[in-house]
Amino acid sequence: MHNYALYYYQRAHKAKPQDSRMLVALAEVYQRLSRNVDAEKCLIKAYKVGDMEGTALLHLAKHYENLQLKENAACVYTKYIDEYKASTSNDVNAPSSLLYLARYHADVADYELASDYAQRCLEFDLVRHEAGSILRGIQQKQKLRRSSRIVSPRGSGVTPSRRLDLNDHPITEDNHSEELMAVSDGEDDVSF
Repeated sequence: MHNYALYYYQRAHKAKPQDSRMLVALAEVYQRLSRNVDAEKCLIKAYKVGDMEGTALLHLAKHYENLQLKENAACVYTKYIDEYKASTSNDVNAPSSLLYLARYHADVADYELASDYAQRCLEFDLVRHEAGSILRGIQQKQKLRRSSRIVSPRGSGVTPSRRLDLNDHPITEDNHSEELMAVSDGEDDVSF
């Protein structure tokens, strides 16, 4: 059944190659067919051609989340929040995006950024409780770090991972890219 959907979405994309909605729909079909690289390319291109509905970055971040690519997901969620900063107070996706970023940065021991994102989460009723929990966890971890530094000044503190740059975003080229109509228009460059 998904192959029929793929066929018709490819035809729709061919008719309107600059319509980001077709690319997002095509990416969803690729995800269901477990063609993750093709889905990723479609979502990146949907963002690059001018995301009409503002959902391409969100779909891409969730795609990375499903693939357990946490660093890539955090990078794209950050881009999403930065891109749509003016509308985050009314955006239904902002709370979950901010919460993901708070959790991610807390996990990699970047407590300052985690705290900033968790503070922003407090504005939303939907994630207020979880944000408070993250903030309490950060405070406990910081107390432990301070007390361990007093006991052992040479302690090997946890260092946060490197910051992601969307320009360094790794995209692998596929040998069967002729099957992917979404990037067949001569646009092989899929970096941000």
